[in-house]
Amino acid sequence: MQNSNKTDALIDRLTQAGEEVRPMPAPGLLLTGWLAMIVLYFMSFFMIGGFREDVALRLSETPYLGEIILGLLAIIASSRAATFEAYPGESPRSRWLYYLPFAVFTGYIAIRLVMQLRTLGMDEHGMQCTVDICLFAMLPAIGLFFMLARGLFLWPMRASFSAAIAASTASYLVMRLEEANEDPGHLLLFHFLPMLAMTLLLGLLGNILLAMRTRRALTG
Repeated sequence: MQNSNKTDALIDRLTQAGEEVRPMPAPGLLLTGWLAMIVLYFMSFFMIGGFREDVALRLSETPYLGEIILGLLAIIASSRAATFEAYPGESPRSRWLYYLPFAVFTGYIAIRLVMQLRTLGMDEHGMQCTVDICLFAMLPAIGLFFMLARGLFLWPMRASFSAAIAASTASYLVMRLEEANEDPGHLLLFHFLPMLAMTLLLGLLGNILLAMRTRRALTG
């Protein structure tokens, strides 16, 4: 009922504005373009940097393979969630289920790393990995927010955090598939925690941008 009321209010305000609004592409088309961009993102990195030397061996190990699969599911599900939020009235009651894969993904990694943890400290390449995680997350985030900026949002924070989850998870997976390092302390401190930090940062920044975009469109 609350979503319905907000949708009606948004329609009334757009009608009163009397301005032509460029239509969004169909939800399926937006999602397809979004995922295609993520695929190109992965391909570009691996064409330049290549995969880690032991990637075939690691993918034969259930814990590592499970981490990659859960990450991909989190990207797809969060992308679908953001697609819903770009269309007022399209968001289903079960929308929170689309965040479940990311919760399982992060919980799986945290439990696995903590159980294996022996030492935690700085290492030679640690800060470089953190910088890479942050930069690699910014690239898809810019593209995703650009695509979302065409819409008007009842709940910009939901859309922004969905995009942030997709971008930061993609960044994390790129590093896991490129860097041959399985030290749990390193992965926890310089991969996992920066991924969570970027999810929070990008989500908050995206919320501000999408809210401003919607407010500007409604007020002229």
